[in-house]
Amino acid sequence: MSHLSILPTLLRDVDLLADVLSDLGQQVHRGGAVEGFAGERVPVLLRLDLAGGPQRANQAKLNARKPPQSTSFSLGWARQLDGCLALVGDLGRIAAASPLQELLSQISHRYALRQALQAAASSGFAGAKLTLEGPVRTGSSEPLAASLPKPQLRS
Repeated sequence: MSHLSILPTLLRDVDLLADVLSDLGQQVHRGGAVEGFAGERVPVLLRLDLAGGPQRANQAKLNARKPPQSTSFSLGWARQLDGCLALVGDLGRIAAASPLQELLSQISHRYALRQALQAAASSGFAGAKLTLEGPVRTGSSEPLAASLPKPQLRS
């Protein structure tokens, strides 16, 4: 029997996290709830619906007479009392069906990069460019590069 886990993180900015998830090609849903075993529900600010991958095919082979059960899972983020976002999901089931550790690593790296760029922009470095070289895993074959927006002139 599995249940929903709520894991604290250091992430605080829900809009920044939504941008990161979009960068990684995830379809982000705002609001809603993550559902667990026996109708357990936890409300979240952001939610991803992850496909179960190969489990569906394996289940169909084992139960040829029964239609396969849904193997999609939700992963979400909820605000905690300290202002941080907590990761919410049935992590045991998700990890068995998808490369969860790699996804969380990519989210952490992208979040840190975007957070650093925002801090640089607010410190007067608008228009700067950042390119990372070397063994940086981005989740895609494209190099990881980011730019700060050009400063806006106001009259």
